[in-house]
Amino acid sequence: MGLLAYESDKARREHHSYDAREGEFTSGVRWADEGELGGRARFIPSSEPPTLALDPVHANDEGVYTCRVDYILSPSTTAVVNLTVVSE
Repeated sequence: MGLLAYESDKARREHHSYDAREGEFTSGVRWADEGELGGRARFIPSSEPPTLALDPVHANDEGVYTCRVDYILSPSTTAVVNLTVVSE
């Protein structure tokens, strides 16, 4: 594994990343833009699949989120998630 980066369609910039280019995947280095998600996002590398959890969720969190994974020896992959907030 290499580097995971998350961004939202509202911010248009990274707001959370997890760097596992050195050592074990579960021992990666985390970075978060505290302003964008207010410290409510946390990456859980031990879940299957690894997950970005947002707690609590607010109505203005709704939108499209992109996860890009940069592998060391393979091409990067991208996943897009549309978060719909039903109630707060």
